[in-house]
Order: sequence, then C-alpha cells, then structure tokens
Amino acid sequence: MYIHYNRCHRATADSQLYIIIIIVKLLLQSEVYEAELTSMGIMRSETKLLVGSSQGMLYLFNWGQFGYHSDEFPGVKYAINCLLPVTENIVVCAGEDGVLR
Repeated sequence: MYIHYNRCHRATADSQLYIIIIIVKLLLQSEVYEAELTSMGIMRSETKLLVGSSQGMLYLFNWGQFGYHSDEFPGVKYAINCLLPVTENIVVCAGEDGVLR
C-alpha cells in the first residue's frame, strides 16, 4: 500500500490497481492484469504512476487515469518486488533474483 497526500494506492494479488481517494471516499479500479501488481512509485513531477509486476513488467499510468496503463516496459524475467524513483526519470528496481536494476 502506498499513501500519497489524500490518496491510498494498493496493488493487489488479484492483478488490479486500486486507488482510493480518501476525502471523497471514491474507489478507482484498473483493468485486470495477467500478473500480480507488486510495487509502485510516483514519477515525473507527480504526473505518472509506475507499477511493477510479478512477471517483471513495468506499467506506467497517467495520474488520474488508472483504468489502463499508458505505457509498458519489459523488465526482467523475475518479479519486481520493490521500486524506488530516484529522480524524475530514473527508478531503481529490486527483483526476486536479489539484483538491483
């Protein structure tokens, strides 16, 4: 779970991304993905949400448009368990294989 300002973000084992806007109690839900969505981070001046998956893919969502990803990046063969945006364009990912990328 990731909390940012008044929003709570949760990637779940049912392969969906949930965005809960706390003030107005609004629940947004993404399309169903084949892989479990395991990690996420906010990038590019808080206009993009990057989400890692259990199949090693990275999905990029436009902020406020969480229904379907705007871009995807093939990652590695292993699950992306953790990601950390370092700058506006650079993200460090930790995978199941124990390597930081």
